[in-house]
Amino acid sequence: MYRFGVPNCIITDHETNFTGKKFLDFSDGYGIRIGWASVGHSHTNGQVEHANGMVLQGLKPRIFD
Repeated sequence: MYRFGVPNCIITDHETNFTGKKFLDFSDGYGIRIGWASVGHSHTNGQVEHANGMVLQGLKPRIFD
């Protein structure tokens, strides 16, 4: 947060790290929206697919050089 600022939204799965009262209070305090993505069906979430594509674009040139 110090380097890049406070995020507008965090997209996460339903892990206990992100469903606890402390985390939800923290995110509410900073005005961070929490978006829930299904782990088993991540392909239904367009943002997850876009992020995965960006990661692959960065990895492929380094792997296949």
